[in-house]
Amino acid sequence: MTDKELVERLNAYSAQYQNHGGITAEAADRIEQLRAELTNERIANTNLIGELATVACIAAGRDGR
Repeated sequence: MTDKELVERLNAYSAQYQNHGGITAEAADRIEQLRAELTNERIANTNLIGELATVACIAAGRDGR
């Protein structure tokens, strides 16, 4: 999920629950779930970038061996 998608979903949930008298526990749980998904995606992307950099260094002969 991209940052843009997260913002769109959060805005949709916010509007939906504001129209129903405020944020419920269900809405708060869903928002937390979306935040966790985004955090996990960022961690996965960061790990992938590190792995790709390592492979590039090894391919270029700069692996420190």
